Amino acid sequence: MPINAVDQLHAPPPSVASAGCLLGVMPQARKASEDGLEAAIVGSKPADQAMKDAAASVQGAIDSYNKSVG
Repeated sequence: MPINAVDQLHAPPPSVASAGCLLGVMPQARKASEDGLEAAIVGSKPADQAMKDAAASVQGAIDSYNKSVG
């Protein structure tokens, strides 16, 4: 009997590769990326600039988080 997709996802033991995103400020990073994508899609900014701005907007939160756990 073939293994279904859900069983395949649960079959391997947890590892670094399967741990998922490890970002302490994930909600802020997700919001920044959503804002960047929206700006690019609606045409208010070129895509490359929109994503650079999104990255810059969350960099302070990432730096602060990294200092708190480093």
